[in-house]
Amino acid sequence: MTYVWCSWLADALRAEGCTVAEDCGDWAHRGRPSSTGAFNPYAVLLHHTGATASASNPFPSKSTLINGRSDLPGPLCHVGIGYDGVCHMVAAGRANHAGTNRGSGPVPAGDGNAQMIGVEIDYNGTQAISAAQKDAATRVAAACVKRFKRNADYVRIHAETSTSGKWDTGGVSGATWRSLVTAQIQDGDDMPTAQEIADAVWNKQINSSWSGGPVAAYGLLSQANYYAISAGLIGDNPPGGQYAGTPTTAKQLSNQITAGEDNSTEVRAALVLAGVAVLVALAALLVALVRG
Repeated sequence: MTYVWCSWLADALRAEGCTVAEDCGDWAHRGRPSSTGAFNPYAVLLHHTGATASASNPFPSKSTLINGRSDLPGPLCHVGIGYDGVCHMVAAGRANHAGTNRGSGPVPAGDGNAQMIGVEIDYNGTQAISAAQKDAATRVAAACVKRFKRNADYVRIHAETSTSGKWDTGGVSGATWRSLVTAQIQDGDDMPTAQEIADAVWNKQINSSWSGGPVAAYGLLSQANYYAISAGLIGDNPPGGQYAGTPTTAKQLSNQITAGEDNSTEVRAALVLAGVAVLVALAALLVALVRG
């Protein structure tokens, strides 16, 4: 049985743009004991608390979510979201929020408390969820599925998993939440593309003793490739004539690049491959010198 502690949760929420309050005591060490079951979440379950929240009383369920009810011991979720959109950290271990999961989307039937992070949005289900709550819950769900390396399909609502007729989250369907989370993940994805990475590396300024000063990485590779070819490390082996448009030797290709005659993506690829060959050859030479 696996039992993990999601102590990363508060930082992940902040990174996703949530306003986080660690005002529920020692949440990072709060959870149901391992004797009650496993906890190794990979999905998110959204709920409404059933309590009436307002601007003047944004988080009326705080005590209940921490301590539980007479019929259900706490904690009852991992994150509680107030009417004002503040995300209150409740627990990092197993919580009593999901019960038996009947299976929904990619989340198979099983112990919902072991499978899912529980997010309780503090509203009664019939009153309108506040805009701040909807935004916060979207960000919480996005932060979690990103942490789990999953997509928005792993965000479910209690109505979709319950075996006892739960209808959370009132007024907002599971499909709506998944659409919002998908948009949030895409909006927050600032990972550069492969082309952007290649261009950044290609134009990176490096202090080169060969040039006597700073030179772009592509220029340094051109020099290294040219000198290696001249030294016979690569010789006249064709690197792939399709890169230059016509059959050519590695030396001819290097001359073209060094002269600035061709800086196409294909030629860049050829140069990188040649650079790798240079490094391999130099490594082999170094090993031979050490052994000799």
